[in-house]
Amino acid sequence: MVDRKKRDISTAAPDALKWDRTKPAESLEALRVLVETEAQETIHWYLREKNRKKKPSRTIQFTAMALTAGAGLAPIVVQILKGFGRLNGVDSGPMASLLVGLAAALIGLDKAFGFSSGWARYILTAASMTKMLQEFRMDWVLLYSGSDTPPTAEQEAKLIQRARQFVLDIQAALLDETKQWANEFQSNSAQLDKDVRGQLDALKHQVEQIARDVEEQSRRAAAQGPR
Repeated sequence: MVDRKKRDISTAAPDALKWDRTKPAESLEALRVLVETEAQETIHWYLREKNRKKKPSRTIQFTAMALTAGAGLAPIVVQILKGFGRLNGVDSGPMASLLVGLAAALIGLDKAFGFSSGWARYILTAASMTKMLQEFRMDWVLLYSGSDTPPTAEQEAKLIQRARQFVLDIQAALLDETKQWANEFQSNSAQLDKDVRGQLDALKHQVEQIARDVEEQSRRAAAQGPR
């Protein structure tokens, strides 16, 4: 069951499923409605939540493409404007580098927060669960149509087992999607940590090099003495 306030997925209440031995047909119908409702609400959750990934994903991808295209066009535009006597002395190199850097930063942001990958995962998971739901409905009709009225104990067991398997399949799909998210999150976190450490090491090396250059210049100035 989907908790709309918490925007999370949870199971039905413990007393949601009850079995009345005197009314097996009604109990089987209640079981079917319960498992179908939980599956349908889970599917709706994925279809609804995918928009939270879809919108930023498309925005980032479009902006990154526009920035990359702008970086490629920047030298041409600058040269054309220089031909009209404008932007003289302007170098298009830094401008193009800035645009490419911004595009790369947006792509990194998308990867770090998993907007595009999450959007794809949600769509695939919802489609997979929808297929499971349709298969369950057809199997249930097939099993129920061949049952007696009321169903025998063996026929009841087959229907209950099919509902149980359906619930397990839905939970397996949910668990698989969660594992994919966890693995992606850990991978992105490790890569981000690696990149940050690399940048810090490069910055530290740069600072140390500047300090050595300043110290070398000071020694040279001291060796030359006052003029």
